[in-house]
Amino acid sequence: MLDKMCFLDTLFAPIGLECVSQMAEGSWLPSTWKEARPQIVWGVLILGFGLEFVTRIIAGDYGRALLAGLGLGGLTALLIHGEQLKQKILSINPNWIFLSFALFLGVLITQPFIEEKKWPLSAWFQGNPTTISPTSSADIEAAVAPVRAERDKAIQERDAARAQLAAMTKERDAQTQTIAALQAKLDSLRFASNTDMAPIASIVEPIAWNNRLLFYSGGDRTIKYIVLYGTSNGSVAEQLKSATLSSEITGETRHFSVEVPAHRIDGEQVQLQNIYPVPPGAEIELIMEWNPVISVTEFIRLWGKSRLEINYDSTTHRRVFNREILVQ
Repeated sequence: MLDKMCFLDTLFAPIGLECVSQMAEGSWLPSTWKEARPQIVWGVLILGFGLEFVTRIIAGDYGRALLAGLGLGGLTALLIHGEQLKQKILSINPNWIFLSFALFLGVLITQPFIEEKKWPLSAWFQGNPTTISPTSSADIEAAVAPVRAERDKAIQERDAARAQLAAMTKERDAQTQTIAALQAKLDSLRFASNTDMAPIASIVEPIAWNNRLLFYSGGDRTIKYIVLYGTSNGSVAEQLKSATLSSEITGETRHFSVEVPAHRIDGEQVQLQNIYPVPPGAEIELIMEWNPVISVTEFIRLWGKSRLEINYDSTTHRRVFNREILVQ
């Protein structure tokens, strides 16, 4: 019994349980360092559990908060009922106390392994690792052969596709050149009436028209009027029915009027159906007014390929103007 008392005194002395009853009777303020030591120990322990409890509650970690609360309650109960606990422990067999203390130390020692899930000496209980037998070069070659075959097949298909694409591109270029040559030949045939065939047209047709359209500027590289002059060379008077200029780019059509008198840009513009037949040898001026004016760049873009058509009683005069002829 004496040995048990010495063990308990040694266990509980650092936390000051022997001074609890004395301090409960007088002031709680210590008067010596010996009296202050247990209060400091208890204060630190209770304050630590209390702060941990509050922190875990705020963080939402209710499991650890419960443990901190249990620890706080246990320390408080130990502080209040320390003397009764001491008497209770004195009545217990020392072997059980030693066993409990050993279990407590075992829990403390294994705690890090439990948290990290790394059990001590776990390598002793693991089976032998599976050994991979070395593979010969023939086995590797046999395993890689199908992959190489698929790769070679893909390369051949790619090369064949490239060759086919090159042939198609070459054929397309040849067709483009052929079409360009045919288009140039067609344009030369269509525009021949503006150059070499103009004198013939002037002989055959009752009114000989100029080969070019005349443009009158509206200021700052704009077009205000388009004028076409002609001279009647027939033997009888010729009635004009209509005169139009159509864009082969946009499809828009504009009508000419007759300027009376001719060669006067400020003369009167009369609709063709309101004029008398043009007598032999008379000059005539067809005029088209742009209101609002159109810029030269916009005219070339929209009217760079245009068709002139003048209808008489007896025939129709047709002519095509391209960009080169218009900008001469």
